[in-house]
Amino acid sequence: KRQVVTDHIATNTTWTKANSPYFIAPNIMINQSAALTIEAGVEVRFATETYLKAEGKLIAVGTDDEPILFTSANSTPSAGDWQGIQIRSTGGTTFDASQAYVSGSKLEQVEIKYATTGLYVYGTGLLVDQASFAHSTTAIEIRSTTDFVLTDSQLSSNGTGIYSVYSDYSGDSVSPITDTLIKGNKFLRNQSGISLNMNQRHFAGLQIIDYEFRANTG
Repeated sequence: KRQVVTDHIATNTTWTKANSPYFIAPNIMINQSAALTIEAGVEVRFATETYLKAEGKLIAVGTDDEPILFTSANSTPSAGDWQGIQIRSTGGTTFDASQAYVSGSKLEQVEIKYATTGLYVYGTGLLVDQASFAHSTTAIEIRSTTDFVLTDSQLSSNGTGIYSVYSDYSGDSVSPITDTLIKGNKFLRNQSGISLNMNQRHFAGLQIIDYEFRANTG
């Protein structure tokens, strides 16, 4: 029996493997004062055009044997079925000076599939480790971020792997993207592996290291 989530996360909440899968029917927000913890092995399935927005903490830590799955609820899924996970400026990760995790949101051993933008990070930093992004229009978009860290992950069969918008013609404002670490990742069979663009702004402290690009077409 699936758990249908209809209310915003207003207090500290845990989604358990025992109650999985969770079905997101309306859009869900984690309030700034709250934390949502998702256990290893949980599946979260999203109705068409819905999203999960984190203004508070999203702590999703799977394991090698039991990753956490975020995906479309459609029986025959395709890219763009659901909108994705959005990390807002108050919902990110706090790092120390060496970009080691201190507190806040983190995504480890998760799989994100069939979204419009699998993960959108705005105005903050985020730790993403050992994750898999597949079959989305855009796997990851970063905008105005500081300390976005993506390590040991795989981005495959997406339209674009990692993206930043050229200009703030819509949505959130664009400002410099600072201290981005993209390390140890595989980019496989995407239309474009990495597409980082900004008009009259800059990337400061951008590191893309220890990577594998294979069979990307763009």
